[in-house]
Amino acid sequence: MNIDTINNLMFFHIPKNAGVSVINAFKMEKVKELHRSTVCGLDYEFIINNIDNTNQTKDWLLSLTKFTIVRNPYDRLVSLYHFRKKENDLYNLFPNANHDGGDKTTPDGENLTFKQWVMDSRTRGVGTLWGEDPFLDSSKEKQIYLFENHQGGYNSTIEWVNQIHFLTDRSGNLMTNEILRFENLNEDIENFCKKYNLNQVILEKKNSSPRKKNYVEYYDDELIEYVSNIFKDDIDSLDYKFGD
Repeated sequence: MNIDTINNLMFFHIPKNAGVSVINAFKMEKVKELHRSTVCGLDYEFIINNIDNTNQTKDWLLSLTKFTIVRNPYDRLVSLYHFRKKENDLYNLFPNANHDGGDKTTPDGENLTFKQWVMDSRTRGVGTLWGEDPFLDSSKEKQIYLFENHQGGYNSTIEWVNQIHFLTDRSGNLMTNEILRFENLNEDIENFCKKYNLNQVILEKKNSSPRKKNYVEYYDDELIEYVSNIFKDDIDSLDYKFGD
């Protein structure tokens, strides 16, 4: 859980949305880890419902300003692809699991095109561990299942969960006070700091993915439909569409 104790901020970190830059800019500390390196609505709900409030810790957590950054899911997926490719880890499989797919040392895993990578469910850790591809079902029930049943810490399961489910509890209630948009991040950060009387911060690029083309150039009609099905909840709830 990433918290700025000076400014009383809690950051819900969604992968590939400039989260590391925000954490560094606000000098946030990771004060508690559950079973993930990121904090989401389910983590927060669990903590609030189970924490001992002897020292008013629960009251303090409730008082924090909770914020996040969201990103166009089509663009975010291209960024994730290049990040994984840079790490020579396009299959990013679960640790200590036996799979019949590629991994860091598998030659075919190094040469996947973006479309091949997206449409190969093994890149989401799906294979002998999952059976069918659960990511094709974006329902809240299924997304909670994905959060709670991945293996180990941070991995590809988390990366493919709809962003809106990072921000809501089991009942679908939004757990953040502010949602900033990656597409207008510098302006949104500036306005966020003004609204909460914070010192302005400068975001430095961290873990940025090398790419030259606009994300729309990676897609054809088939892939647009495929990705739209996986990230249906983000498209509907966060008001994104292809080409934005």
